[in-house]
Formats: sequence, C-alpha cells, structure tokens
Amino acid sequence: MLTQSSFFLGAVVNGWHVTEPNDALPAGGMHLLRRNVMYAKAFASLALLAAAMFVSSSACAQSTAAVEQVMVGVSMQTKRLDTALTNLGQIEKDLHGADAGSVDEVANAGRQFTGVVGEATPVGLILRHMKYPDDIRFTRAILAISASKAVLVANTDAEIINRYLPQIATPAAAAESAKIRDAILETRYLLETVAQMKD
Repeated sequence: MLTQSSFFLGAVVNGWHVTEPNDALPAGGMHLLRRNVMYAKAFASLALLAAAMFVSSSACAQSTAAVEQVMVGVSMQTKRLDTALTNLGQIEKDLHGADAGSVDEVANAGRQFTGVVGEATPVGLILRHMKYPDDIRFTRAILAISASKAVLVANTDAEIINRYLPQIATPAAAAESAKIRDAILETRYLLETVAQMKD
C-alpha cells in the first residue's frame, strides 16, 4: 500500500513511501528513477552555471562600458593638456630670466604627467576589445595599476606647478600654466575613479 509521508524503497519520491513488498517498483523502475533524479540534478547545475555566467558577463560588460566612458574623458583632458603645453612652449621661446625658469619647470611637470597617462590610455583601448570575463578582469587590473601610478604622479606634478605658478609674471605664460595644472587635476580625478572601480 502507498502512504503519503512514506514511499520508501531506498529513495524518497514525491513524498511517498512503499510500505508493503507487493507495492515495489516494477523491474528497472528504480534504475529509471535514479537516472531521472541524476538528470534533474545535472540540468539544475547547468542552469545555475548558465545563470552565473550570464550575470558575470553582464556585470563585466557594464563595468567595461563605465571604464570606457571615463577613458573618453581622460582623452579629452589629455588633448587640453597637450594644447596648453604647445602654447606654453611657444611662449617660452620669448621668455628670459625667472619667468623662463619657472615656465620650464611647469612644462616639465606637464610632459611628465602626459607620459604616465600615455601608459594607461592604450590599456583602456585594449580593454574595449576584451570579450571573456577573465580577460576583462585581468586587463582592468593592469589599467587600475597604471591609473594609480598616474594619480600619484599627478599629485606631485600639480604641487610643482602650484609652487612655480605664482613666480610667473608673464600673463599668457601664467594662463597656460594654469590650464596645464587644471587638466592634470581633472585627469587625475578621472583616473582615480578607474583605479577604485570594482568588478
């Protein structure tokens, strides 16, 4: 006889137990039952794995898009910095004495920062073409390291410019020096967000 809360013959199925020998499963029934349970478990595992991969891929895609947007901003600030450095270089040709020395220090700081940002920018471009989550995470880790380095250099270079800027008497040179500092600080802010982004 079958009773709910039982159906017992080595395994529980649908909350029933076999309580009499005559109610046993037909020949091969237990084998089919076990095989169905095994398939159900395998299907559930595959479903969970697929869901996890989908969530991971979606998160990576969103994160990559966010990084790409930040790097677009970095590129814009880099262009501003390059333009200011070019203008300051032209002005510097006509400077003499203390102004020339101060402007040279500002220009050196700007060029140093440009070089460090140049290390991070290509990694950002590479990240855009990564497809697999592991590759994305690895590339982002490298980008975070490059961005962190640029943040440290930005702090030093901005300090140098702030030290020499008050000593520049030529208005045009002072204006371009301020633009260089501002572009460095804006780029620093953007790269800091990249360095702190989590997967």
